[in-house]
Amino acid sequence: HYKIRADGLACAYCAYGIEKKFMKIDGVKHIDIDLKKGLVLIIGDESLILKERQLKTLFNDSGFTFRKIVDYKIIDKKN
Repeated sequence: HYKIRADGLACAYCAYGIEKKFMKIDGVKHIDIDLKKGLVLIIGDESLILKERQLKTLFNDSGFTFRKIVDYKIIDKKN
């Protein structure tokens, strides 16, 4: 999963818009957005690899500001 900090996520409509964009990416399974903290949690399968440049573009094109990847973990469901 990826935990990303972003600015500009102020309402549920904003969250819905960014969620739709992420769900179009192959490997993305679920998106959880914490509006108060400005965090986006992206859960995907093992093949999901998101690059910082890709994230910046996606957020900026959606009208938000990508700040940083706060956390990144590969979740191995086999163990």
